[in-house]
Amino acid sequence: MTQRILVIEDQPDNRQILRDLLTSADFEVIEAEDGEAGLAAAETHRPHLILMDIQLPLMDGYEATRRIKANPALRAIPSVSSSRRCASICRQRRRRGEGVMSESGQSRRFERGLGLTASPQ
Repeated sequence: MTQRILVIEDQPDNRQILRDLLTSADFEVIEAEDGEAGLAAAETHRPHLILMDIQLPLMDGYEATRRIKANPALRAIPSVSSSRRCASICRQRRRRGEGVMSESGQSRRFERGLGLTASPQ
């Protein structure tokens, strides 16, 4: 069974980075451009994980997460919040020809959690 990940992000380049990373690891990616669309997508698709930007139009990531967690059918879905700073760092690394999300311990833990890299021995 393919794992579904909902990416709620208003910036197209940030969505592309996440889409490329996740689809290359055989995840099904569902996308939403704002908090309201993200909430609707969560209700419709019941993803296994939500990656949520904080600064979103129409409904910010805090409010969208609050509503998701208030819904008994959705509250068990884990969500990870992100910010523009993270995306900015990823873009800088891509420009320098470095791997995206490859250097910090936090990024490695995130990649391991998604099954993108092996766990440490």
